[in-house]
Amino acid sequence: MGELRSDGPQWALSVRQETHPDEFDDLRRMVVWLGARTTTVGTVGYLRFYESHVPDVLVAEAGTVRRAVLRVEKVLESATEVIPDPYA
Repeated sequence: MGELRSDGPQWALSVRQETHPDEFDDLRRMVVWLGARTTTVGTVGYLRFYESHVPDVLVAEAGTVRRAVLRVEKVLESATEVIPDPYA
């Protein structure tokens, strides 16, 4: 599944992992093309493969997009809090 849509001057791209590896080059070129035209600075998307629990982060800055690979050494989980309460 892939979808590119416009909401006025803003664009959104959604692509699911089912994209065949043979099509990754087209996807990479599209992300680079969009990154060269975005005015957003910071996180613009995520790339997560099926086997992976932690996504790579796509970061736009200075007209380019780079991929930040996150590594998890230890996972902390809370059975009672899905979203932490900052006032608790």
